[in-house]
Amino acid sequence: MRIPFILFLICLVFLSCKDRNDTFTDIRDGKTYKTVKMPDGKIWMTENLNYETKYSECYDQIPELCQQCGRLYSWFEAIEICPEGWHLPSYAEWEALAEAVAKDESFDEDFASIPCGFLIFDCMPTFVGFDDITSFWSSTEDKDCNVSPYLGPGSCLAFIWDLSGRTRSEKSNGHNVRCVKD
Repeated sequence: MRIPFILFLICLVFLSCKDRNDTFTDIRDGKTYKTVKMPDGKIWMTENLNYETKYSECYDQIPELCQQCGRLYSWFEAIEICPEGWHLPSYAEWEALAEAVAKDESFDEDFASIPCGFLIFDCMPTFVGFDDITSFWSSTEDKDCNVSPYLGPGSCLAFIWDLSGRTRSEKSNGHNVRCVKD
């Protein structure tokens, strides 16, 4: 009697883990990404997007770092870059994710992110924060375009998510992207 019950428990644990963690293959380039289903039912990529475009960058322009960290995208690319059936999360979705991870630390492992830095695109592109900073684009725009006299027309700001919480970035800068299933 004990053996069937133990087998039942093992199967139950295996099936619940399988339901939580899965993978997604991007048909555009064949790359596979790990995903996780959160308690609210949303499915998130747990790896940074690494889909190459004309304007995306590897940190310090080192291709091997794209394999480890994914690519850095401007906000203009980020809002369009997620595969069909996926979207760039809003700032509210990032906040909900942070709350879910705080309530259930087991999700923290799923979202462990490598500090991959970001790209400041000024007159000369500058890569900063490798091994120190992790930041991700959100789809949420900051409508206050008057925060910096250096912003060009239409550049405004968008919110990014980093370990310190809500931060703004110029849309021309390069940050990582995680996608959420529609």
